[in-house]
Amino acid sequence: KHTLAVRFGRRFAQAEYVFLTLGGHVVVILQVLLGEIPVTALLVFVTLPETVRLCRVATSTEDASILHLVLVHTARLHMFFGVSYVVGWVLGEIF
Repeated sequence: KHTLAVRFGRRFAQAEYVFLTLGGHVVVILQVLLGEIPVTALLVFVTLPETVRLCRVATSTEDASILHLVLVHTARLHMFFGVSYVVGWVLGEIF
């Protein structure tokens, strides 16, 4: 395997996961502050509790079966984040 996690280790992979999952929320804040997207796009923050929960689990275990579930839940989180982003943006355009 030639993944970043294999090349750089577990701590790097954990930091990368946290950076990428929380980074989506940070980018939305920046886009709103820069006026690039409507403030209603902040609807994505309904996914923040699940994001934080998954980050905690991903950084606190080495159990492969639990980490596999984190990946499954991350895919679901990605879907909900995307849907809430689009819905928030559309609401901003309507109102």
